Order: sequence, then C-alpha cells, then structure tokens
Amino acid sequence: HKQMHGLTALCHFCEIHGPRVLMCTQPLRKDEEGHGLEMEIEGALESGPASGAHCVGCVWTLHTRGFVTEDSTAFYVSTQRPISSTLYSTLRQACIRSLSSESAPGREGTVLFGDDQQGYVCSHVFSLPDPLARGFRRWYSILTIGIDQQLMAANWQFLSKHGRDLAQRLQAKAEAAAAKRGDRSSATLGSSLPSIPHARGSATIMRSLEELTEDPDIMARVHAFLAWLLKHTHARLLEKIVDGGTLLGTDPSIDGVGAGGSDALSLGRASLSIWSHDGASVRSVDFSSLKEIYSAMEESHFFLLVLNVILGNQLIVRGKDLGVVATVLSSLAAVLPRGCCRMLLDQTTYKPSFAANFLGVRRGVEVPPDVRDYIMLDLQPLSEVEASPIKDQVDPSGRDDDDIVFVLRTDRRDLLTAAPNTLLAQIQALFLLDLSEDLLRAQLAVIRERWCQHAKFYYALSRRESNEPEITQQFLQSFGLSESDIPVLRFWVQAMARPHRVALLANVIL
Repeated sequence: HKQMHGLTALCHFCEIHGPRVLMCTQPLRKDEEGHGLEMEIEGALESGPASGAHCVGCVWTLHTRGFVTEDSTAFYVSTQRPISSTLYSTLRQACIRSLSSESAPGREGTVLFGDDQQGYVCSHVFSLPDPLARGFRRWYSILTIGIDQQLMAANWQFLSKHGRDLAQRLQAKAEAAAAKRGDRSSATLGSSLPSIPHARGSATIMRSLEELTEDPDIMARVHAFLAWLLKHTHARLLEKIVDGGTLLGTDPSIDGVGAGGSDALSLGRASLSIWSHDGASVRSVDFSSLKEIYSAMEESHFFLLVLNVILGNQLIVRGKDLGVVATVLSSLAAVLPRGCCRMLLDQTTYKPSFAANFLGVRRGVEVPPDVRDYIMLDLQPLSEVEASPIKDQVDPSGRDDDDIVFVLRTDRRDLLTAAPNTLLAQIQALFLLDLSEDLLRAQLAVIRERWCQHAKFYYALSRRESNEPEITQQFLQSFGLSESDIPVLRFWVQAMARPHRVALLANVIL
C-alpha cells in the first residue's frame, strides 16, 4: 500500500542471455510514522540479482545489494528486480520490447508504447562503443513505466530530453574509456577479461557497464539519475479535480441555435414514420434523444449521418416543423464538442458550411448544385410522398398525413467504404451495447473528451517546424490511431478556444 505508481529502469541487451534488466528504481511513500518501510526496503535489497542464467554483463559487479535515496516524502530504492512481484512481468515485457521490437527510426531514440493492461512505457534506446561486441556496439534502454497513457504522453518531452542526456553522458564516458585503452590489443583484452562460453561453444567476452565506462561508481550515478527522473516525472504533472472547471468536450449544449443567435430552444418529442431504404417497412416512433433516433433509423443511414458529423461535413435537416428539425440537429450535435458546433435553424435560404455545420432549413429550400460535402435529412410529410411503395404500404385507416418520413440525400456514400475511422468505430461499439440513455450520454462525454485531448496533442505537433511524417506516425501509433483519423483531428482542433491554442503553442518546442 506504500508503493507509488511508476518505476524507472536501465536495461541491457546481452549477446548471450538476451534483454535483461540491470537496475530498476521504485518509490516507497512514507507515512507519518514510517512503520514497515525498513523491513520492506531490507527485503527488496535482499532479493539479489535476477534469477536464471546470467553473466558479468547482466548483473552488477559491485559488492552492493542496491541503492536507497531518501527525501521528505519517499524512499527511492534501486535493485535488479522490482520490489513488487506483480510488476516483474510488466518490467520484463517492457525490457524485451524496448530492445527488440519497439525502436525509433535509426534505432536510437525515444518511443512510447504499451496498453491499459501492461501499462505505458517511455523508452530511450542508445548504444555504447565496444570493439568486442557484435557490431561493435552494446545496446541499452532507459525505461519509465506508468499506468496513465495521457500522463505519459504529456511527459514525453521531459522524459525524452533527460533520457537523451543520460545516454550522452554514458556514451562520452565509454568513448573516453575506449580511447584510453586503444593501445591495448584484443588479445590482451581477451586474457584480462572473463571468457564466457556461448551456447554454440564459441568464446564471448562480456563487459559490464562499469568496465565499459571504467567508472566503478557508474551504477550509483545511474541510480541517482533514475531516482531524480522518477521524482520529477511525478512532481511536474499531477492529476487533480478542479471544482468548476469545464473539460474541452464534455458540454454538448448549443447556445444561440436560433437564427438570431440568442434565443434558447425548448426541445420536445417528435412523432415520425420511419421507412427502410428499400421501402420494405414503415413504422411510427416517438423520439427525443440520439439513442431513439438510432433505433428509428436504418443502422447504415444513422452511422452515415454520424460519420459526416464527426468529419465536419455539413448536416442539413429540412422540414416544416421547427421543433422536429431542432430535435434531430441537437441530438446529433451531442456527438461533437461544443466548440465544433455552429447551428442555424429555420433558415429560408441555404447557408454555407463555414456559417453552420448544423443547418435547419424550411421545406422548399434547395442546396446549390456545386455544394458536395454535406448530407441532408429530408423530413417529408407522408401526405407529400406521392405514388411510392412507402405510401402504398401504410394502412389508410391508420395513416396520419402529419407523420414524417426520413429521406436521406447525399453524394458522399463513398465515406462508408473509405478507410476505417477509429472514432466512428468507438461510437458504433457504444450503440451496439444497447446502453441506457444516461450511460450512453456519459460514455459519449468520455469519448468526446478523449478525442479533444488527441486533437490538442495533434495541434501542438502540427505546429512544430521540425515536424516530420515519422513523428506523426509515432503520435498516431501511441494513441492507437491511423491515417484515416487525421481529418477528424483537424476538425476537432476547432474545439480549442483561441487563448488555449496560444497558451499551448507557447510551450511547443519548435
């Protein structure tokens, strides 16, 4: 219960035993009396080196059990194995991935990877010169492991900078040591260093980090750095609840939706007759929410509406009843953050998308033929549907000519066959779960906020002068996104107010 979240580690790729953890540093939080900490620290130091086969390159060669640093709030303990046995698998997998599959372009550099189950890892990979190693380089990685993806991403610049600093210091020491022993032949080195048989029977000379740098205190220096990095990673960004604060995307309400921009609109229930695309069925429903619209429409038609909305294409709802038009528009606007919604109602002429991406127009208003990026939901009274299989299927005795028929009009049906869109897939998954109205609303709020944060990071990244395609790909992969999500991110950047953008750019390293 005294262990704090997160750990830092130094890992090494051994040419005999594969990826190995050399040192991991974990914090132990102090309580008011400090009971039990001494025993816990002593137990961690008694754990000794990692079990299994190992060589001089895999373990500490110093006669010490570990290192402990103390400050006013915590102890920082460095051992070869994590204090908690539950973290051993997490650290082991992070070590293997950092030195085998997860690497930056050119192999050396910082990457972010992980998942919700194993945690998220910021890994800086580097190498030290060694003429006796395969390829004349020995590979290491500096890991920082946490459980919060957003927090790790927010610490990216900090962790990358200081991981690079430690790597450069170790490289400078190793290069100086290599130059110092440059007049010593490989034969002399072979006779002075321990020879460990390789699995195939050849002799492989392994060197520890102390030998590569010729610094007997190098592991103590690494411990001091890892403890400092862990402490300041926790200290510089904290998650806390701020009373009265409004998140970027959690307020779906639309102010000024009327033509005048100031009148509040009271939304009621609407009675509609819904027909399928092929005219095979007609049914009457009442709706006042997004979930009820979903249940009333064809699934493919509903998600085509949602896809156009999240991409920023204009949604036009045409109808006679202002209340019905407003209900449909406001329900679909709940998918977006407030800053992305521009709504006009009861318009007598078409308005372009820059004026309103949610447009309500009266019957008879036509869209100019040169406008393409829009989708229209035409609310036609059943009495105006002439000579169609829809009208013929309705029993005249139960028919109400005030009932409304949904007619979908768009030239963008190709969007449904485009590359998969992560946000649409997440929204589809919510509706397929058949959640209650309150839970669906709460989950949509979570998705909105998450994508607003994605858009914020994307905006900061796109404003860097040194932005390269490789960096954008790393960003997308870190958040589980793809190239098809970039149009969504570009549109959702509009949810950020101008002062927020200016403040964000002030912290961007160009």
